[in-house]
Formats: sequence, C-alpha cells, structure tokens
Amino acid sequence: MRHMWMRSAAIALLAALLLLPSVPGTAAGEWDIKKQTIEEPAPDFTLVDLAGKEHRLSDYRGKVVLLEFSATWCPYCKGIIPYIHQLQQTYGAKGLVILFIDVMESKKKVKAFVEEYDITYPVLLDEKGKVARQYKVAGIPTLVLIDQNGKIMCRQCRSVDLMLKTLLP
Repeated sequence: MRHMWMRSAAIALLAALLLLPSVPGTAAGEWDIKKQTIEEPAPDFTLVDLAGKEHRLSDYRGKVVLLEFSATWCPYCKGIIPYIHQLQQTYGAKGLVILFIDVMESKKKVKAFVEEYDITYPVLLDEKGKVARQYKVAGIPTLVLIDQNGKIMCRQCRSVDLMLKTLLP
C-alpha cells in the first residue's frame, strides 16, 4: 500500500513539474539578472554619520550602493559583517559603495560596535527609523542593492555577488 502511495505521489509531482510554465531566460547563457530585479526608484534620504557629516543617497548617483540596515544587538547583523567586508574588498575598487545604516540606536553604542567590528565604510544613524520605514525594512539585517541609476535592484538579495558581478564587471 505504501509503495503505491509513493508511486502515485511521484507521478503527481512529475505531472505538476511538466505543467509548470518555463521560466523565461533561464537557459544557459540566456539568464538576464535585470529581468529578476525590482527596479523601483530608491527613496532619497539624508542621514548623518558618526562624525556628524550628512550623507544623501542622491550623492552616490552613478555608483552601485549597498544599504545594510543593521543594529548592534542583532546576532545575525554581527554574523554578516565578514561577508560585507568581503564585498567591500572585492567590489569597492570597482565602484561599490556600502552604507551601514544603524536603526534606532544611540551614537555611543554604534561607535563602540563599529570599533569592535572594524567597520571602515560609512556608518549612518537612522535614529528614528524613518529611512528603515521608507525602505520597508521588516527585520535586520536587511540588504538593499541600488544600481547606478538609483533603482532598487533587490531587497534582501539572495545573491548579492551575482548582481554585483553583473553591475560591476
């Protein structure tokens, strides 16, 4: 009886797979990352860094920007730091700008965190969470990749590396 059930389930799965529409542009050499993107305008914002200097997203137009929404208390945020450092080393010279956006924490707490984890890219303070709300951040860490034209390519990107290889060859 169990053997018949498993056989029926396998046949149903195979039939479902055959009936699914094919995904356009997925054949080898045909996949276009731009077809997999959000491409909505990135909301402009102004935040200050730890030294009090203002940063506007629009100041980085013409460059690829990775926004990293984070907080000092978040274990996953701490865990992603080596990956972000790797992205900076690999793509920084090609034009990638990484902006660490700390959400709703004190400057003092953030400064200690930045020193402990040797974060060398700009760290911006979103003290009231306004920018996080603009970008629909539901949890942290959240990565948002913005292309040279100010369009959001992805939010919570599954493969930042692949997108960066496409945007910054």
